[in-house]
Amino acid sequence: MENKRNLELEWSILQPSADQYEHKALGIKLVSLVIVAAALAVSADGSICMLLILAFWMTESVYKTFQFRIFERLEKIESAIAGDATDATAFQFNVECSKSRGGLNDVLGEYLRSALRPTVAITYLALIGIVFIAMI
Repeated sequence: MENKRNLELEWSILQPSADQYEHKALGIKLVSLVIVAAALAVSADGSICMLLILAFWMTESVYKTFQFRIFERLEKIESAIAGDATDATAFQFNVECSKSRGGLNDVLGEYLRSALRPTVAITYLALIGIVFIAMI
């Protein structure tokens, strides 16, 4: 019973944190829009704009990767609270992340998968399109 209360406490800590990651990811998108628009306005080279877009895209993908790790932990906690899983021990977020993290290739693969998620990619793909049109 103590573990269930601790899992509920952990959930109440992690859920707002996951929500904050979403708000901050939106901030990354908005800053990227402003910076790229400013670069285009001062007639920056298209390749500079592309590098800026890539930098913001990768920054958001790293950020979202960590958010997805929180979501994975939240799902495990919710299953345990509902009684569907019994192997969840409270306050083991970092231990579980370390176990599932893998080597450099695995981490880079996670970042790439995050970058290709539609909710992450759509803004940057649109920006790339805008830069191409502006370069014509």
